[in-house]
Amino acid sequence: MLPRIKLNNIKKISIVLFIILLSALVISQTITTMTAGVITKIPGAINISYPVYLNNNESVVGFQVIINYSTDFLIVKNILATSRLSNATIVFNDEPPILKITVLVNNETDKILPGDGAVLNIIFDVNESAIPENYVINFSDIIISNINTTLLSTESVDSLFEIIESYNIIFLPPISLFENFTLQDGATLPLKFNVTNEDNESINDNSVLVKIYNQSLGIDHTYNASGYGNDFIRMNETEGYYIINIHTGQLNMPEGLYDIEVSFNTAQKEYISFELVDKSQGIGKGRNKN
Repeated sequence: MLPRIKLNNIKKISIVLFIILLSALVISQTITTMTAGVITKIPGAINISYPVYLNNNESVVGFQVIINYSTDFLIVKNILATSRLSNATIVFNDEPPILKITVLVNNETDKILPGDGAVLNIIFDVNESAIPENYVINFSDIIISNINTTLLSTESVDSLFEIIESYNIIFLPPISLFENFTLQDGATLPLKFNVTNEDNESINDNSVLVKIYNQSLGIDHTYNASGYGNDFIRMNETEGYYIINIHTGQLNMPEGLYDIEVSFNTAQKEYISFELVDKSQGIGKGRNKN
């Protein structure tokens, strides 16, 4: 299987990497570390960015690495450079679950400067039939070179890709009782929903976001769980539900149809909608759901 080339100049990378990465005679004692983040996703999640971090005290012009992502449930879609790697040739060869990556900057001025941020993002899809489990991400056979063709001493830290069961997200009254739910212009909607696992146990996940939007009306507002009060998502530990008060008047929301998106960093999303109407048409109206 031939490597896929994401940027140009295959002749340059073939010749120069051979010289720089394989023929270097000096090994620096400076330790350079490669690792990745811990990601938690559900089966069926797509276009997941999995960052590869490089902690280097010296500037780097090229590296090679083999990454074992431990399972065929993860599907490599692409590899993207970050801002730390703005002008480089990237070659990769994916034979699940082994991913081989070679990187070479195209000019000396584009070398990877000292730092500890991500240099690459591996783009994964998670197979819908994936078995929930913690899958180890292992780095091996790392070769890293500086501009003087000196190989840098390296170490790696294993990481995890966690695949978990999908959450059960249920919207609670008042909005869940109706189809075509309507709310008075300027009123406050107490949005409640509970989140449970397959054992019906409540989940308290602070990555939760609630987005209310109607792009054509210019409304796009997101709530998070980073604080307390009416403008943040709160968890009622006793009753086991999340709650957010959506103040339509404070948000200057005009009459119209709005979507609500509840999401988690697991890549799971659930939706519900309501219509904001003139005050004379009442509040909380709609047809009961069957």
